[in-house]
Amino acid sequence: MTTFVFILILSFLVIIHELGHFFLAKKNNVKVHEFGFGYPPKFLRLFTWKKTDFTLNLIPFGGFVRLEGEEYDENASEKEKKNQTAFYNKSAKARLAIAAAGPLVNIIYALFIFSIVFSVMGVPTDLQNRPRIGEISPESPAAVAELKPDYEIVGFRLYDEEIKINKIEEVINFIKLNQGQTVEVSLVGPCQQLTCAEKIITKEIYLRTEAEIPAGQGSMGVAFSDFYFAKGPWYLRPFQGMIYGFQEAYQMVVMILMSLWILISDIIAGNGVPDGIAGPIGIVDQASNAGLFEQGWLTILGFSGMLSLNLGIMNLLPIPALDGGRIFFIFLEKFLGKEKVRRFEGTAHLTGFIILLGLIILISIRDVFRIFQ
Repeated sequence: MTTFVFILILSFLVIIHELGHFFLAKKNNVKVHEFGFGYPPKFLRLFTWKKTDFTLNLIPFGGFVRLEGEEYDENASEKEKKNQTAFYNKSAKARLAIAAAGPLVNIIYALFIFSIVFSVMGVPTDLQNRPRIGEISPESPAAVAELKPDYEIVGFRLYDEEIKINKIEEVINFIKLNQGQTVEVSLVGPCQQLTCAEKIITKEIYLRTEAEIPAGQGSMGVAFSDFYFAKGPWYLRPFQGMIYGFQEAYQMVVMILMSLWILISDIIAGNGVPDGIAGPIGIVDQASNAGLFEQGWLTILGFSGMLSLNLGIMNLLPIPALDGGRIFFIFLEKFLGKEKVRRFEGTAHLTGFIILLGLIILISIRDVFRIFQ
């Protein structure tokens, strides 16, 4: 189910990406031969609209758009080279708009989704290391003591000594010193944003020893929240969501560039693909393990927004075979001239495509081995 939902989301994002190219190509009078749902071989032609065939293809994933003259052909006839509906004969401004349209659609979609998701949920805001309970493991000491999420630990009591707690680290340090003991824990709650109910509740709880702790849990069996969802006035929430989306986009650009640098450096050094890099298979596995698609429609929408933002930013990178690579060559024409750039642009895109495909295959193989280890 997770794989199906992931493919469905990614296919939708690829299709709206290609629709961006399609509509800008039409706007600039570039002939569009085909808009395909899925990838070839072709299964059937669905319909024709404005001289473009809309087709259904046998590989049920994503989509593509096939433009007239997307790549310059030196062997074409003089008549074909002067074809005014060909992409390569359009002005730099028109080609730039067509190339950038796909990634921009993905980025706009992401910001739109963020405005919806964070209008409903609120904007994630740091809890500043406060020991607020987020999750409780079943059958753990916390579950037995009937601790609840959204309550904060404010103290412990052991041997008539009371220890006040303000930070998560203080909880961890207390537990390390007192494993194997039954203690009294003081809590306040329930909490909303940074405000908690003032009444103090006390519970007895056993602090498990290292030998008693199941894998993936802590001594008490609680996971602390790192953030809360801050909600402003309803009329400001969509804009707050967009602002948060821009902040996430900036952080993602930095993260992607750093990941690419690490990836390239490690491959050149012969170290293989770094552990932190995951392909589509790895992303599906991580999402499945986290139960991402079982957490409701808002979580799925938020995931689609982050994935769309990732897709848009990645495609704007100046790498041959990507939209950003095509944009780079359009700017390069200003310095070298259109004819000089045309001589090697096609080869550069083909080389870039082969390298990217090789990386995807390499990362996917590594992901498969990691899953079944």
